[in-house]
Amino acid sequence: MTVEMIETFLTILKYQNITLAAQKLYASQSTVSHRLQMLEEEVGVPLFIRRKGRRVAELTPGGEEFIPIAERWMSLFRDTGKIKDQSLRPTLIVGSADLINTCTFVPLYRNHLLSHPHIHLSLKTYHSRELYQLLESRSIDIGYVYSQRRYPDIISQPVCEESMYVLCHKDSRYRQNLDPEELPPEQEIYLKWSSSYEIWHDRYWPSGKNLITAGTGAQLALYLDVPDRWAIVPSSVCRALKNRQDLVCCRLNISLPNLVCYEIVHRYPRPSIENLIRSFQEEVRAFIDREDGLLPV
Repeated sequence: MTVEMIETFLTILKYQNITLAAQKLYASQSTVSHRLQMLEEEVGVPLFIRRKGRRVAELTPGGEEFIPIAERWMSLFRDTGKIKDQSLRPTLIVGSADLINTCTFVPLYRNHLLSHPHIHLSLKTYHSRELYQLLESRSIDIGYVYSQRRYPDIISQPVCEESMYVLCHKDSRYRQNLDPEELPPEQEIYLKWSSSYEIWHDRYWPSGKNLITAGTGAQLALYLDVPDRWAIVPSSVCRALKNRQDLVCCRLNISLPNLVCYEIVHRYPRPSIENLIRSFQEEVRAFIDREDGLLPV
């Protein structure tokens, strides 16, 4: 069994077409078919159903069973190539949404650097949808996002949640226990925190009527320099801006959905860093337990 055989199987699985898989592998269709045949001979069962005129490559029951084995095999192969670098510090790649990396988890990362100077911490910032894709391809080792998506090889679970507040200029007319009708949509600095938040938000302030749509949480405060502009933010943003004398956080007189943070890990992580991932997960939970404003889930 060779890496070319395993790579061929996984590529056909991904694109569900032998011709397209051959293009992605820069190999001829006959070469791809030959590799698959050799792999099936070694495994002892057909992995894909052959039907004349059928373009979609459909797995057999044996092929379904072989998927986790192939994933594990490729993961081990990638780790083998890194043995020559074993004298270097191990790297843990953490991918998170912008707010988590620039605000919520900053104290966690600082403590991690002090507690584990032998570990190289690599932080990646992307939107939640992109982080799932990066984890699927093992470009990151663990991720923290604001939405749940279904991927067969990704385990997603909620780890904490935050209360939401109205962030506004101190000279605005807004005060505590605001009614939603007091907040004009044309003055909103909007950010889609999650799909569930968007559904709740649109019940009170229809999409498209806001002043500006921000791309990241860090951008929100940049446009609140004018009284009566407002934004809805999680408690971690309020804590991060507590030294800003020109901004205040107010409560609404209605129930707001909490912003839930999900931890995502690959079902088959790189074997060389499984212990690092477990250790980091324990640190995250300990941090959430002691951090004000973060509610364990």
